[in-house]
Amino acid sequence: MLVFRLLLYLCRDLFKLNSLDLFGPHLYNANFILPSFGDLLLNSALFCWFGIFIWNRIKPDGTIPPGESRGGHRIQWLQGILYIALLLLLTFVVVNVIRSIISNSKVSFDVTNFFGLSVYTAIGFIILAFLSFGFHYFSRILFYYLFPVFRSRVYLIYLLIAVGGLSYIALVASESSSLYLLCLLWLLVYTFLFNNERSLNKLIRFNISGTIVWIFIFSVSISFLMLSEIDNAELKQRRVYIEKLNVKSDSATERLIVMANVYLDNDFFEENYHRFYDEQQNEYLRDSILSNNYSRYIKDYTPGLYLFDSLNKPMFNTGNLSYESLQNIIQRQSTPTSSPDLYIYEPSYEKFAYITQRRVMNDEGGLIGTVWIISKPNKYSPDAIRPELFRQSRDSSFFNSPVYNYAVYSKNLLITSSKKYPFTSTLLRSQVPKSTFELRENNGYSELWYRAGYDKIIVMTRKNERILETITLFSYIFVPSCSWWR
Repeated sequence: MLVFRLLLYLCRDLFKLNSLDLFGPHLYNANFILPSFGDLLLNSALFCWFGIFIWNRIKPDGTIPPGESRGGHRIQWLQGILYIALLLLLTFVVVNVIRSIISNSKVSFDVTNFFGLSVYTAIGFIILAFLSFGFHYFSRILFYYLFPVFRSRVYLIYLLIAVGGLSYIALVASESSSLYLLCLLWLLVYTFLFNNERSLNKLIRFNISGTIVWIFIFSVSISFLMLSEIDNAELKQRRVYIEKLNVKSDSATERLIVMANVYLDNDFFEENYHRFYDEQQNEYLRDSILSNNYSRYIKDYTPGLYLFDSLNKPMFNTGNLSYESLQNIIQRQSTPTSSPDLYIYEPSYEKFAYITQRRVMNDEGGLIGTVWIISKPNKYSPDAIRPELFRQSRDSSFFNSPVYNYAVYSKNLLITSSKKYPFTSTLLRSQVPKSTFELRENNGYSELWYRAGYDKIIVMTRKNERILETITLFSYIFVPSCSWWR
């Protein structure tokens, strides 16, 4: 299995893994060892399997731990320090991997937003189950050899774990010291529980498997670890949403798009459309239109030009977008703007693009062809516009969002807002944020205030559902772990 895993690393092109979304870097990319979500799934499964395999090999029948080493006292100390160093390394590596599942991926673990979850979320919880089982068995292996070394002075184990953990935090993880301090405290409690496992079983006397108890402990621990990361990721993502909303709500941007397309009217295309049938002239005209019109007005947008003849056949277009696909996006996923033939396409809350449609007609009213101009902002551009996206009916505009509510203020007066939150119509001077971003709590809601300019303020709110989120997240972790164990 290990050899096969190495082959997958070295021969990715041979197995064509990059053609699968699960193994694509756009979904998850932590480092060269974990370059994709699929690699993380395979590595976590191997990690779990090796832990179970090694544990069953060294202790298949529940025998007592080995006796003291025949080496001298110094050798025992070196062994004990090595086991503690490996335990700390195991703990902090697993913690970092769990954190990376949130911070380095585009997979949503916001369990209170059910419609934001996907099949990759389920895969993520499977990965967490593998990591918790793998950590449990590898830690049992280390404890199996560690406790006999300090048989008469177990307190030294806690002391060395604390000293080693604090040293690691001071030297390596000072930026997230509070989180790692909590993880170190958790490790000390976990070591104590493991050392007193038999006594606790006699005291509690639950008629359940001991493994279920450990699954419960790991599920609770991972839930609290993930909650802090989910909150950070959600707040970071909300900042992206609110900045995108600022660009989208800026009427000046729409005017620039109109100005860039003002000369690309019916008269221009009627006079020059025959030239697009020649491949060389088609390429020359495209470059001329895009460079002359867009570089002059909107440098922060990347334009794309799609032309079709009177029979809706493509005319040397790049990509696989068909006329039917573009027509579908206009009808089902786009919102008309105040400007004629200009639409806003929003495949997700953080991505959008402007689409201009031109139907070129001759003097007799006959159709010559159809032109589509897609203007994608460089910062909020959709990763790809594929035909299958156009068959979705989900509304990705903030106005109908089931999670977020927003309001846009200009000169302290409410200009536009969603209708599910009681935004005030006028802002007091004391309500104006002093910094670019301010996070406030108000009647069970989290409010992110964004000072977009001198006289423009945007507020985006979300309901705090900490208890529900904690219970739901715990359930999503605990149930797959129990199912896998059985």
